[in-house]
Amino acid sequence: MKKKDKGLIIAVMNRKGGVGKTTVTVNLGHALALEKKKVLILDMDSQVNTTSRLLPGGNYRNTLYELLESDNNNIRAENCIYPSLYTNLYVLPNIGDTAALEPDLIRQQQKGSFLRLRRRLRDYAKSNYDITLIDNSPTIGTFVLSSLNCADLALIPHEIDSQDSLEGLMNAIKIITDIRETDNPDLKFLRLLANKVDRRTNIGRSVVETLHSIFTEEQVFKTSIPINAQLKEAEAKRETIFRHDGSSSSAKAFRELAREILYILKTEYGE
Repeated sequence: MKKKDKGLIIAVMNRKGGVGKTTVTVNLGHALALEKKKVLILDMDSQVNTTSRLLPGGNYRNTLYELLESDNNNIRAENCIYPSLYTNLYVLPNIGDTAALEPDLIRQQQKGSFLRLRRRLRDYAKSNYDITLIDNSPTIGTFVLSSLNCADLALIPHEIDSQDSLEGLMNAIKIITDIRETDNPDLKFLRLLANKVDRRTNIGRSVVETLHSIFTEEQVFKTSIPINAQLKEAEAKRETIFRHDGSSSSAKAFRELAREILYILKTEYGE
């Protein structure tokens, strides 16, 4: 990116469930906020786990549902965004009813429905936030395609546990390439993230080595995220790891990841 006053939008995605996309998005968002960045998190998953972790209550006048409604052309993105429980961190919440919009988005695909999120959010987010993170569902469906069409970068959390997961990873990378070549030339593949690494097991100890044996150094984050009791406890309490135990190894890893991302954005994207 050439303009210093323009933030970047990062879609967190993987077609495989259970790799920790929401945990990565929430904790990375808080880590970036602790680095004095103004961060927006968009919850694109109708299971609304990100929303429930970051916002108290649940009565929001406007959400992703209103932003994506086809007949809501006058909706303003800023009216759908709320301050989270944490300083410098904001949320565009979701509700379960948003899933019902998918048939309409599919029907209107030829009218650019997959670009609706881009038209209604992208400019505002890039002008008002240093970094926007989009948490996606574990599918490659309408909402994930909308997310990738809105984003500048795609981050893929990955847990190596089977051949199937590797195939899903390769498929996700191919989708990013396809969207860049067709609808969103701004989209680039940021990095793979080794997540939920259990170093007590053979596969846990080899996860980063395996990723680096398949992908180049520029495709994999140097930082990996360990799984431990503190992170599981934070998830159960619907807190970030920094609120629960800021001295834990997981908290330290997310701080390292945030700093690595900021370094990459500065050196590779001029941010």
